[in-house]
Amino acid sequence: MDAMSVLEVNNGSMAGPKPLVVVCHGWTGQKENMLDMAARFANIGCFAVSIDACYHGQRKRREGDPPLLEAMIETGRELDELIDRYSDHPQVDGNRVGLLGVSMGGAIVLKYLTQTRRSVRAAVSAITTSVWSDILHNAELGERLRSMEADISKLEALARDEQPINRWSAIPNMPLLLLAGDEDPLVPLPHAERLSDLLRRRDGEDSLMKLSVYRGVKHDFTTEMAQESIEWMRRFV
Repeated sequence: MDAMSVLEVNNGSMAGPKPLVVVCHGWTGQKENMLDMAARFANIGCFAVSIDACYHGQRKRREGDPPLLEAMIETGRELDELIDRYSDHPQVDGNRVGLLGVSMGGAIVLKYLTQTRRSVRAAVSAITTSVWSDILHNAELGERLRSMEADISKLEALARDEQPINRWSAIPNMPLLLLAGDEDPLVPLPHAERLSDLLRRRDGEDSLMKLSVYRGVKHDFTTEMAQESIEWMRRFV
């Protein structure tokens, strides 16, 4: 945890303790990319923390693309300790935790929700997938990932064994917002629909999950998606 790099955004004019919202960027990005979202969460009364995922930003260990699968897995493992640390902060209400992840960050959120026993008040997972094995076959992304790993079978096994869809049923019935573009070439809409359908069939009319599909949107976190994420946290966290 000492190596984790974060940016804290807290509106000091608003009284605490406040909900903690952890924000995570996409692949090859860094915590500064999500600073605007963190600031917007702070302005609705949250204590926002934008993090560098493993192998990204100040935690980058080599030139070129960082390892994607390892970054998602290892960052997911770190979140409990990160939240524990901030739960002791005088400005944070550790019982009110929200998560926002975009692209790779969204996959980290889903991975975390399948493996933690912590009660998360609300989460947003945007333009991402819970089916990691499929992204290795994407024409653009798969080629980049395969070029980084000499042992392709190892990469395929890691994706197959660690993908969140394997443990989808461990995701609690909670305010989980899935955001997707219907023209996304990296993570096609059926990826989000698959997880959404599973959760809805399990929870029925009591489901607290929502899938919002943005028409004509590719692999982009749009202004409208950002605003829906803000309103989601305002309502539930």
